[in-house]
Amino acid sequence: MNTPIVSVIIPVHNRPRQIIACLESLAASDYDAFEIIVVDDASTDDTVAQVERFRESHSDLSVQLIQNPTNLGSAGARDAG
Repeated sequence: MNTPIVSVIIPVHNRPRQIIACLESLAASDYDAFEIIVVDDASTDDTVAQVERFRESHSDLSVQLIQNPTNLGSAGARDAG
């Protein structure tokens, strides 16, 4: 049986430490058939920079970053993902 590929969509707004903790947890997962889609919901701090650094240091993972130009709320961010 083939292992299903899972998309993990993570909405985030102004939570740089929390998003890195979340991404590190996913990186440590035993399950490896997944992609990560981070949707930044118009953060005004260094959340995007933290995600970019994570992507560079974990090039073996599929991490996409979507940036909303305005804050759409968690539901809107999930929809964008």
